[in-house]
Amino acid sequence: MRCVIDLETKRAERDPNIQKLLRFSDDIDQVLMHYLYNTDANELTSILAHRLGSLLDLLTCKDKLWLFCEKVIKRQAHLE
Repeated sequence: MRCVIDLETKRAERDPNIQKLLRFSDDIDQVLMHYLYNTDANELTSILAHRLGSLLDLLTCKDKLWLFCEKVIKRQAHLE
């Protein structure tokens, strides 16, 4: 996530909310890397898409967040 969301290092060190996001991101990375070694990348991506859709369903600002997610996914996958 540190590559997706540009966080100023000094601000990140002081802001507990940013620290929480960074820890959460690192936890997700650890789980993904574990399963990526044991699972086909297509299957893992399908599971993540399903979970992301389930999370988005809980939100009231789905459209706005979806546009952000779409932009990030395209950039990370080098589709743009």
